[in-house]
Amino acid sequence: RMGGNALEGEYLRRQVMDMRSIEPDQIYDLLLSGADNLSAEELEQTRFLLSKDPTNLELRAILLGADYLNSFSDEAAMTRKMEQILWIVEKAPDSALAGSYAMMAFEDSEHKGRFDLLRRTWLKQMKKKSRNPSVFRNAGQFFQYNDRNQALDCYRKAVKLDPNRWRWWEELGDFLRHGSNFREAYEAYLNGLGAHSRNLPRKRLHSKAAMSALNAGLREEAGREARAALDEKPQPFNFF
Repeated sequence: RMGGNALEGEYLRRQVMDMRSIEPDQIYDLLLSGADNLSAEELEQTRFLLSKDPTNLELRAILLGADYLNSFSDEAAMTRKMEQILWIVEKAPDSALAGSYAMMAFEDSEHKGRFDLLRRTWLKQMKKKSRNPSVFRNAGQFFQYNDRNQALDCYRKAVKLDPNRWRWWEELGDFLRHGSNFREAYEAYLNGLGAHSRNLPRKRLHSKAAMSALNAGLREEAGREARAALDEKPQPFNFF
């Protein structure tokens, strides 16, 4: 037993949950908070538990969060992070964890071999799981910083396979807007507003649609969306 440590106490009860059941951006926050809450000894205990249960995404998420934070200054943490990312892409490419920002990897001369392996693995999974929208959405998250054309293809394929995910439409809209493709971004936000969800952030999506329409020169549409945004009541922030 490991009585009294964070893995058995309040940390696990409140922080560890099924990573496949919550939103990717929430996972990212959870990973970072996990890294802050665990000591070096507790991280080692987590690695031990993972060695006994390698398919446990909750434990992997905790370790990935810690290594993500330390990878910018610690080569050993960078190596562990890349190994974790590769395992997740190979074994759980459609999980919410696979789409978290802690899965980011950048192409550089020092880590080119590992990055190329990750890229090939994502492409293989997209071919293997060609009808799984989550795989394409998660691959888009990976490619967005190193291959914009590939990322855009992934995001478009994800919403085509599952058009009722407002968050994915918002991500597509954000990606297009940052690439100055304002008209298509505007249309993506409208599609997000058409999704069926009780948690739909209508005020935010209307606001983004208004800005995109304005930048695209669609003044009438921009005004309509701006008025719609003003008419919506602010929604309370919900972390989980």
